Amino acid sequence: MNQYNLNLELKPKLIPSILAGFDTVANHIHLIIIPIILDIFLWFGPRIRIKDLALPFIKGLSLPAELQNNGLQEIFASTQEVYILLIERFNIFSAFHTLPVGIPSLINSISPLSNPIGSPLLIEAKNTSSAMMMWLVIGLIGLILTSFYYNAINRSLNTEKNQISPGSIGWQTMQLLYLMIICVVFLLLIVFPALMLVSFLSLISPVIGQIAMFIGGLILIWIITPMLFTPQGIFLQHQSVLKALLASVRMVRFALPSTGLFFLVSFIIAQGLDLLWLIPGEKSWFTLIGIAGHALVNTSLLAGIFIYFRDGVKWIQSIIIKNNLTQSPFPENPKDL
Repeated sequence: MNQYNLNLELKPKLIPSILAGFDTVANHIHLIIIPIILDIFLWFGPRIRIKDLALPFIKGLSLPAELQNNGLQEIFASTQEVYILLIERFNIFSAFHTLPVGIPSLINSISPLSNPIGSPLLIEAKNTSSAMMMWLVIGLIGLILTSFYYNAINRSLNTEKNQISPGSIGWQTMQLLYLMIICVVFLLLIVFPALMLVSFLSLISPVIGQIAMFIGGLILIWIITPMLFTPQGIFLQHQSVLKALLASVRMVRFALPSTGLFFLVSFIIAQGLDLLWLIPGEKSWFTLIGIAGHALVNTSLLAGIFIYFRDGVKWIQSIIIKNNLTQSPFPENPKDL
């Protein structure tokens, strides 16, 4: 790439992009309403649990007799207790916060059992099929809300305020669903088998297991990082999920290592401030301040990602035009952004 005219003055900048994201949200403060409403609902609203369905299954698990004498029984019992605690706090309504793309939620990270006015209404799922159906329906609604949320951020960055049509929301929701399916397939075919291999190596030697976990984490970051701009390709450029994946990979390839640093700084800011927002606890009204702060910071960082991607696409397009390179996956006219 050194032989090309890189036009570095147009290269997206880390700090200016983040600051521009905060400025955007400050000028369009309504963008934080959806995350705030979601957190308040997850905090004070009813909870749908699967405790009665899952608890007998978890308690019924046991180690094979040949492994019970190898010092694994205590580890297994501790793990079982952790799963029981997770089941206690599990809420099917948490599916409103969809992954890997979703509305930021502070309360979803702690899944509280109480709030300042007492305990929320608890509803137990009657059977597995009804629980799965509720999870799918709530998740689909979460994807639709995510499309509205991302569209609102995208519109706040554009001078031309195009109306959001039901058709475009439906199409973008389907692209998010496809992206979720791709991630699930990736987890089932790559991540889960890798975790099983690491667990097996840990049984042989904890040191080997730690080394394998470290190497696997680096490989996972190397695979995932080029795909992180996929949602921006869907909403900013109206691309299908596969074209958005290719555009994201192209963007990261051109802008490394600054892109990796951009996501690292954004992650540190978000996670670091989450520790502050959660200090009051689930029974304190001061957590409302944390909810508002979390919505403001995470929406601003998300707007910064949109800005960084938009500027990055324009920078790459300028390189392609100046150097007469081959066709790129981005729009020929930067105004299309």
